[in-house]
Amino acid sequence: MKTRFITMTIAVLLISSFILSACGVSAEHSAQTSFAPNPSATAETPQGGYELHAEDGCITVFFRLTQGLWEPDAYDRDIIGLTPAVGPEGFTLFRISAASPGTAAVKFRCTKDGAVTSTCVLELFVSEAFAIEVTKADIAPGQAPDDTSPSRPISFAVDYNRTSALLNDVFGAGIIADAQSVIAAFLRGETSVKIHPEDTENFNGYVYVNNLCAVIECICPPFAVLADMNPLRAYRDGAVYWNYTDSSDRTSEAIAAFENRVLEIMSCIDSNDSQTAKAMLLYNALTLNSVYDYDYINASGHTAEQDRLVPSAYNAIVNGSGICTSFSSAYAFLCIQAGIDAACVSGTSPEMMHQWSVIRLNGEKYFCDATWDLGGGFRYFGLTAADRFGWAGSFDPDDLRCGVFKISADDITNTGFCSLHDALEEGNADFRLHHTVQKAEFCGGRLIFDCKDGQ
Repeated sequence: MKTRFITMTIAVLLISSFILSACGVSAEHSAQTSFAPNPSATAETPQGGYELHAEDGCITVFFRLTQGLWEPDAYDRDIIGLTPAVGPEGFTLFRISAASPGTAAVKFRCTKDGAVTSTCVLELFVSEAFAIEVTKADIAPGQAPDDTSPSRPISFAVDYNRTSALLNDVFGAGIIADAQSVIAAFLRGETSVKIHPEDTENFNGYVYVNNLCAVIECICPPFAVLADMNPLRAYRDGAVYWNYTDSSDRTSEAIAAFENRVLEIMSCIDSNDSQTAKAMLLYNALTLNSVYDYDYINASGHTAEQDRLVPSAYNAIVNGSGICTSFSSAYAFLCIQAGIDAACVSGTSPEMMHQWSVIRLNGEKYFCDATWDLGGGFRYFGLTAADRFGWAGSFDPDDLRCGVFKISADDITNTGFCSLHDALEEGNADFRLHHTVQKAEFCGGRLIFDCKDGQ
């Protein structure tokens, strides 16, 4: 009898050991994380799937919420990492990444009204190269639900009459109206237009035309490249004059190329998107595949054509190239076109002169430096004045300008985007915007930012 008892005990231990090894869970780990009781024989088949991402070797597991609340039950944290991921409404997503080579199993369970309705197990193998292979699963491979592409793109047309309250606050309604008159005449193929400065007593034609050009660059970038309006000689007899840099047909072609590119950029926006989401989408669309023109900065003896094109917003939008003036005014233009209050700001630090953008979201102003985030970064998006005058450049708070006007940044204090600055390094932030839930995802889901207005 004693021999029979020992034999049965050994058999039970062997069976238990086999079950644990088949799930890829060590006996040591099973003592730390235990599986929930299996559902009854009437448990539902898990409704979901998994997608293997070749670019980073991670896996996205997705389940439908119609079955209940899905959550991870047990997995070997020494072999894999598991974090919630962002997805469209109606789904729960999880992201699995490799932590070390080996075999592991991850079990998910679904509960509804306090009862387990379904479970799902994935058996995984992580190679020495940290590539994950699914060796067995209760769900099938497929494409994870993705709402990062707009399902309801906005209806958009370029409108050079759009302007912003920030521009109006700095320059005044009169110069805004004159800028719009210049743009309308330019688009009609004319070469002059009467202006109506508000301060005729202290009027300075050179300064006025400089400010006029600063406004036009933010609301009609083609003008700076396709027309030549020299501030030294543009004003006379109550009007401003300009010449075209090319033929009428080529001017029309260049304007069409610009507007087509703007339409492509605006196609990233969904009708459901908040102002914050729009501002982030446009920032990423402008910076992701753009480069700084070091050849222009380091060269001397530029041609007149180079001096018109390279520093322009037109160049940044159409060619994805330029310098700080290009990207700051391009971002301001895109924001204004999308209904976001925006303007450009220039400043000085001990090392440089520089230009960036200022935007207003939900009543709060923020600095955004697209030039320093070229390549898809977000570290310099949504800066406070303290950031700009401190770690983000050490710029002089007493020498901020919009056009030729000195401005104050005392009210740029909202820290709503500081989580980005603290978490992100310089370079590509791997930004994705999930339109239905209005959440921005960075660095493969390691940082999630809520883009709902008023958050």
